[in-house]
Amino acid sequence: MKTFFFAVLLSIAALPLSGKSVEKSTPETTSFRVGDTLTPAAQQRLQDLKEKIQERDKKIQEFRDRIESFKAEMREKMPYLKKLAKKVRKVYPYAQMAADRLLLMEQAMDTMKTIKEKERYIQQTQQYIESHFAEQLKNLTQSEGRILLKLIHRQTGHTSYQIVEELRNRWYAWTFEKVARLFHLSLSTPYDPLRDEEDFWTEIVVQILEKKQKITPQKPALQFEIWRLYNEREKRY
Repeated sequence: MKTFFFAVLLSIAALPLSGKSVEKSTPETTSFRVGDTLTPAAQQRLQDLKEKIQERDKKIQEFRDRIESFKAEMREKMPYLKKLAKKVRKVYPYAQMAADRLLLMEQAMDTMKTIKEKERYIQQTQQYIESHFAEQLKNLTQSEGRILLKLIHRQTGHTSYQIVEELRNRWYAWTFEKVARLFHLSLSTPYDPLRDEEDFWTEIVVQILEKKQKITPQKPALQFEIWRLYNEREKRY
Protein backbone atom coordinates (compact mmCIF):
# COMPACT_ATOMS: atom_id res chain seq x y z
CA MET A 1 0.00 0.00 0.00
CA LYS A 2 2.84 2.38 0.90
CA THR A 3 4.51 1.53 -2.37
CA PHE A 4 1.27 2.39 -4.24
CA PHE A 5 0.85 5.86 -2.61
CA PHE A 6 4.53 6.57 -3.17
CA ALA A 7 4.15 5.78 -6.86
CA VAL A 8 1.08 8.08 -7.13
CA LEU A 9 2.87 10.97 -5.42
CA LEU A 10 5.92 10.46 -7.58
CA SER A 11 3.86 10.54 -10.77
CA ILE A 12 2.12 13.79 -9.66
CA ALA A 13 5.44 15.40 -8.83
CA ALA A 14 6.77 14.39 -12.19
CA LEU A 15 3.96 16.02 -14.24
CA PRO A 16 5.65 19.48 -14.73
CA LEU A 17 8.87 17.73 -15.70
CA SER A 18 7.13 15.88 -18.49
CA GLY A 19 5.97 19.16 -20.12
CA LYS A 20 2.36 18.67 -19.31
CA SER A 21 0.44 21.38 -17.50
CA VAL A 22 -2.94 21.63 -15.94
CA GLU A 23 -5.23 23.81 -18.02
CA LYS A 24 -7.11 26.42 -16.03
CA SER A 25 -10.68 27.05 -17.00
CA THR A 26 -11.69 30.71 -17.53
CA PRO A 27 -15.22 31.96 -17.12
CA GLU A 28 -16.99 32.99 -20.28
CA THR A 29 -17.36 36.80 -20.73
CA THR A 30 -20.51 38.40 -22.08
CA SER A 31 -21.08 41.96 -23.39
CA PHE A 32 -23.27 44.20 -21.23
CA ARG A 33 -25.31 47.26 -22.17
CA VAL A 34 -27.42 49.45 -19.90
CA GLY A 35 -30.36 49.25 -22.24
CA ASP A 36 -30.45 45.43 -21.94
CA THR A 37 -31.63 45.68 -18.32
CA LEU A 38 -34.17 48.49 -18.80
CA THR A 39 -37.86 48.08 -19.23
CA PRO A 40 -39.43 49.46 -22.43
CA ALA A 41 -40.81 52.45 -20.48
CA ALA A 42 -37.38 53.23 -19.02
CA GLN A 43 -35.78 52.89 -22.45
CA GLN A 44 -38.29 55.42 -23.81
CA ARG A 45 -37.49 57.86 -21.01
CA LEU A 46 -33.79 57.45 -21.77
CA GLN A 47 -34.43 58.15 -25.45
CA ASP A 48 -36.49 61.25 -24.57
CA LEU A 49 -33.65 62.51 -22.39
CA LYS A 50 -31.15 62.04 -25.21
CA GLU A 51 -33.40 64.01 -27.58
CA LYS A 52 -33.77 66.84 -25.05
CA ILE A 53 -30.00 67.04 -24.65
CA GLN A 54 -29.57 67.15 -28.42
CA GLU A 55 -32.21 69.88 -28.70
CA ARG A 56 -30.51 71.89 -25.94
CA ASP A 57 -27.12 71.58 -27.65
CA LYS A 58 -28.72 72.70 -30.91
CA LYS A 59 -30.19 75.82 -29.30
CA ILE A 60 -26.89 76.65 -27.61
CA GLN A 61 -25.12 76.42 -30.97
CA GLU A 62 -27.77 78.56 -32.64
CA PHE A 63 -27.36 81.17 -29.89
CA ARG A 64 -23.59 81.17 -30.35
CA ASP A 65 -24.02 81.55 -34.11
CA ARG A 66 -26.32 84.54 -33.59
CA ILE A 67 -23.79 86.18 -31.26
CA GLU A 68 -21.04 85.71 -33.81
CA SER A 69 -23.29 87.07 -36.56
CA PHE A 70 -24.07 90.17 -34.48
CA LYS A 71 -20.39 90.69 -33.69
CA ALA A 72 -19.56 90.43 -37.37
CA GLU A 73 -22.20 93.02 -38.24
CA MET A 74 -20.85 95.38 -35.59
CA ARG A 75 -17.35 95.01 -37.02
CA GLU A 76 -18.68 95.91 -40.46
CA LYS A 77 -20.48 98.95 -39.04
CA MET A 78 -17.54 100.10 -36.90
CA PRO A 79 -16.90 103.36 -38.84
CA TYR A 80 -20.59 104.30 -38.50
CA LEU A 81 -20.69 103.29 -34.83
CA LYS A 82 -17.60 105.37 -34.01
CA LYS A 83 -19.21 108.46 -35.52
CA LEU A 84 -22.45 107.72 -33.70
CA ALA A 85 -20.60 107.23 -30.40
CA LYS A 86 -18.91 110.61 -30.83
CA LYS A 87 -22.30 112.29 -31.32
CA VAL A 88 -23.84 110.45 -28.36
CA ARG A 89 -20.99 111.47 -26.06
CA LYS A 90 -21.52 115.09 -27.12
CA VAL A 91 -25.29 115.33 -26.60
CA TYR A 92 -25.97 112.75 -23.88
CA PRO A 93 -25.07 115.13 -21.00
CA TYR A 94 -27.77 117.57 -22.22
CA ALA A 95 -30.35 114.78 -22.20
CA GLN A 96 -29.31 113.91 -18.66
CA MET A 97 -29.56 117.55 -17.65
CA ALA A 98 -33.04 117.73 -19.17
CA ALA A 99 -34.12 114.70 -17.14
CA ASP A 100 -32.69 116.15 -13.91
CA ARG A 101 -34.23 119.59 -14.53
CA LEU A 102 -37.61 118.16 -15.43
CA LEU A 103 -37.70 116.16 -12.20
CA LEU A 104 -36.70 119.22 -10.13
CA MET A 105 -39.27 121.37 -11.91
CA GLU A 106 -42.07 118.88 -11.31
CA GLN A 107 -41.16 118.63 -7.63
CA ALA A 108 -40.91 122.42 -7.23
CA MET A 109 -44.13 123.14 -9.14
CA ASP A 110 -46.05 120.68 -6.97
CA THR A 111 -45.43 123.04 -4.05
CA MET A 112 -46.63 126.15 -5.93
CA LYS A 113 -50.21 127.21 -5.50
CA THR A 114 -50.79 129.71 -8.32
CA ILE A 115 -50.29 129.58 -12.07
CA LYS A 116 -48.27 132.82 -11.90
CA GLU A 117 -45.75 131.21 -9.57
CA LYS A 118 -45.37 128.27 -11.93
CA GLU A 119 -44.98 130.50 -15.00
CA ARG A 120 -42.36 132.63 -13.24
CA TYR A 121 -40.45 129.52 -12.20
CA ILE A 122 -40.55 128.08 -15.73
CA GLN A 123 -39.30 131.36 -17.15
CA GLN A 124 -36.43 131.45 -14.67
CA THR A 125 -35.48 127.89 -15.55
CA GLN A 126 -35.60 128.70 -19.25
CA GLN A 127 -33.35 131.71 -18.73
CA TYR A 128 -30.89 129.58 -16.76
CA ILE A 129 -30.71 126.96 -19.50
CA GLU A 130 -30.31 129.57 -22.23
CA SER A 131 -27.54 131.41 -20.37
CA HIS A 132 -25.58 128.22 -19.66
CA PHE A 133 -26.19 126.01 -22.69
CA ALA A 134 -27.53 128.14 -25.57
CA GLU A 135 -24.19 128.54 -27.34
CA GLN A 136 -23.33 124.84 -27.13
CA LEU A 137 -26.78 123.82 -28.37
CA LYS A 138 -26.59 126.26 -31.28
CA ASN A 139 -23.45 124.53 -32.51
CA LEU A 140 -25.09 121.11 -32.77
CA THR A 141 -25.37 119.61 -36.23
CA GLN A 142 -28.69 118.40 -37.57
CA SER A 143 -27.93 114.76 -36.77
CA GLU A 144 -26.67 115.67 -33.28
CA GLY A 145 -29.87 117.63 -32.65
CA ARG A 146 -31.98 114.69 -33.80
CA ILE A 147 -30.12 112.31 -31.48
CA LEU A 148 -30.46 114.77 -28.58
CA LEU A 149 -34.24 114.97 -29.04
CA LYS A 150 -34.44 111.17 -29.07
CA LEU A 151 -32.25 110.83 -25.96
CA ILE A 152 -34.35 113.40 -24.10
CA HIS A 153 -37.31 111.09 -24.66
CA ARG A 154 -35.22 108.12 -23.51
CA GLN A 155 -34.14 109.79 -20.28
CA THR A 156 -37.39 111.59 -19.36
CA GLY A 157 -40.06 109.34 -20.81
CA HIS A 158 -41.58 112.33 -22.64
CA THR A 159 -40.93 113.69 -26.11
CA SER A 160 -39.70 117.27 -26.30
CA TYR A 161 -43.08 118.24 -27.73
CA GLN A 162 -44.86 116.80 -24.69
CA ILE A 163 -42.49 118.58 -22.31
CA VAL A 164 -42.99 121.99 -23.95
CA GLU A 165 -46.75 121.43 -24.12
CA GLU A 166 -46.90 120.48 -20.44
CA LEU A 167 -44.65 123.26 -19.13
CA ARG A 168 -45.82 126.05 -21.45
CA ASN A 169 -48.85 125.33 -23.62
CA ARG A 170 -49.92 123.66 -26.83
CA TRP A 171 -49.31 126.80 -28.90
CA TYR A 172 -45.68 126.97 -27.79
CA ALA A 173 -45.23 123.28 -28.57
CA TRP A 174 -46.79 123.68 -32.00
CA THR A 175 -44.60 126.72 -32.76
CA PHE A 176 -41.40 124.98 -31.73
CA GLU A 177 -42.40 121.94 -33.76
CA LYS A 178 -42.83 124.11 -36.86
CA VAL A 179 -39.41 125.69 -36.34
CA ALA A 180 -37.82 122.26 -35.84
CA ARG A 181 -39.37 121.07 -39.10
CA LEU A 182 -37.44 123.78 -40.95
CA PHE A 183 -34.27 121.96 -39.87
CA HIS A 184 -35.72 118.54 -40.76
CA LEU A 185 -36.20 117.73 -37.06
CA SER A 186 -39.24 116.85 -34.99
CA LEU A 187 -39.97 117.39 -31.31
CA SER A 188 -42.71 114.78 -31.37
CA THR A 189 -40.88 111.83 -32.94
CA PRO A 190 -40.45 109.16 -30.22
CA TYR A 191 -37.33 107.24 -29.33
CA ASP A 192 -38.09 103.75 -30.62
CA PRO A 193 -35.17 101.27 -30.82
CA LEU A 194 -37.63 98.44 -31.46
CA ARG A 195 -38.58 99.86 -34.86
CA ASP A 196 -36.17 102.64 -35.82
CA GLU A 197 -32.74 101.55 -37.10
CA GLU A 198 -30.83 104.64 -35.93
CA ASP A 199 -32.45 104.41 -32.50
CA PHE A 200 -31.49 100.72 -32.34
CA TRP A 201 -27.80 101.49 -32.84
CA THR A 202 -28.02 104.53 -30.58
CA GLU A 203 -29.26 102.31 -27.74
CA ILE A 204 -26.44 99.83 -28.40
CA VAL A 205 -23.88 102.65 -28.31
CA VAL A 206 -25.29 104.23 -25.14
CA GLN A 207 -25.20 100.94 -23.25
CA ILE A 208 -21.66 100.17 -24.44
CA LEU A 209 -20.43 103.65 -23.47
CA GLU A 210 -22.02 103.34 -20.03
CA LYS A 211 -20.48 99.90 -19.52
CA LYS A 212 -17.06 101.24 -20.52
CA GLN A 213 -17.63 104.32 -18.29
CA LYS A 214 -17.19 106.69 -21.23
CA ILE A 215 -20.37 108.51 -20.17
CA THR A 216 -21.92 108.99 -16.74
CA PRO A 217 -24.68 106.40 -16.22
CA GLN A 218 -28.17 107.66 -15.50
CA LYS A 219 -31.20 105.42 -15.14
CA PRO A 220 -33.43 106.17 -18.14
CA ALA A 221 -37.20 106.40 -18.06
CA LEU A 222 -37.29 104.10 -21.10
CA GLN A 223 -35.26 100.92 -20.60
CA PHE A 224 -34.42 98.31 -23.23
CA GLU A 225 -32.68 94.92 -23.25
CA ILE A 226 -30.22 94.58 -26.09
CA TRP A 227 -31.16 90.97 -26.93
CA ARG A 228 -34.85 91.79 -27.07
CA LEU A 229 -34.04 94.64 -29.45
CA TYR A 230 -31.92 92.28 -31.54
CA ASN A 231 -34.66 89.66 -31.68
CA GLU A 232 -37.25 92.21 -32.77
CA ARG A 233 -34.86 93.59 -35.36
CA GLU A 234 -34.33 90.10 -36.81
CA LYS A 235 -38.08 89.83 -37.32
CA ARG A 236 -38.08 93.03 -39.39
CA TYR A 237 -35.44 91.76 -41.83
